[in-house]
Amino acid sequence: MVIANIVSASRRTFLDQATDRLQKAGIEEARKEARLLIEAVADISIAHQLAFPDIMLSDEQLVALNEALALREVRIPLSQIVGKVSFYGQTFAVTKDTLTPRPESELLVDAVIENTHGSASVSLLDAFTGTGAVGISAARCLHEAGKEVTLTMTDISRHALEVAGRNAHRLIPAIDWHLEHVDIWPSTCRPYDVITSNPPYIATDEIMALMPEVRRSEPRSALDGGRDGLDFYRRLSEESGRYLSDDGVLIIEIGASQEEEVVRLFLDSGAWREADRKMDLAGHTRVLAFCRVV
Repeated sequence: MVIANIVSASRRTFLDQATDRLQKAGIEEARKEARLLIEAVADISIAHQLAFPDIMLSDEQLVALNEALALREVRIPLSQIVGKVSFYGQTFAVTKDTLTPRPESELLVDAVIENTHGSASVSLLDAFTGTGAVGISAARCLHEAGKEVTLTMTDISRHALEVAGRNAHRLIPAIDWHLEHVDIWPSTCRPYDVITSNPPYIATDEIMALMPEVRRSEPRSALDGGRDGLDFYRRLSEESGRYLSDDGVLIIEIGASQEEEVVRLFLDSGAWREADRKMDLAGHTRVLAFCRVV
C-alpha cells in the first residue's frame, strides 16, 4: 500500500501524522520517535518543537522528512537514515556496515578514564571497533586531559574501518591513531596499557528475536556471539593477555544477562583478576574490567 506524503504541514501536524504512522508500523514510543526524526532530519530541536509547534515546515523540510519517515516505517534505524549518532558528546558517522553505538557503551569510555587517571601516557587498543566510537572517545578524553595517547582500532570489516577512519580524521586529528583489518588482534604483538572491546555477544538462535531495526539492518558479524553468545569472551580471556602490559587493563562490554558467566570464564582461567564493574541505568552490569595475574 502506498501512503501519501504529508504536505503543507505545521510541525504539530507532521508530528501527529508521523506518530500515527509509526504506531501502525509497530514502533514503541512513536511520538518520541517522531520528535527525534524531526530533530535529526529538519534540524529542529525538541525544545523548539515544543515551544513553537505551529510554525509551518518548509517544502524542503517536508521532502526530507517524508523520505525519512518512509524509511523509519519499514524499521530502518534513525541513525542509519541520518547517517550519524551522538556518542559521548560527539557526533559519529554511522552506516549499514556498522553497529550503531549504544548509550551503555559510554560506560567503556568512563572505565578507561578512571583506570588511567595516574598515567602520563596511554597506549589504547580498541578491538571490534565498528564506528570507532569507544576508542576515539576514550582517546579524545585522555588527550584533552594532557596525556600522550596512541590508539589502534581493529575490525574484521573493511567497511566498518572506513567509517572509523572518517570519524578519527574528524574527531582526533592531533592523536596518533591507526586502523588494522584483522580478526581481533593487531599484526604486531606489542603490549597495550588498555584494551577495550565490545564484541558480538548475541547467541545465534536469539538474533531473529531481536527488534527489526537490529536483526535486519545491523551487520550480523557485529551481533553473532556463537551458540551461547560467549565465543568472543572465550577468545578474549585466552588471547588478550599477550597484548596487555603487566599493569594494563582489559575493559569489555557484556550483554545484560551475561555477568556471572563472563566473570566465571575469566576468573576460572587463573590468568585474570577482576578490576571493575559498571552498571547501566537499568541496574544491569554492562562493563567488566580485568587485569592480568602476574
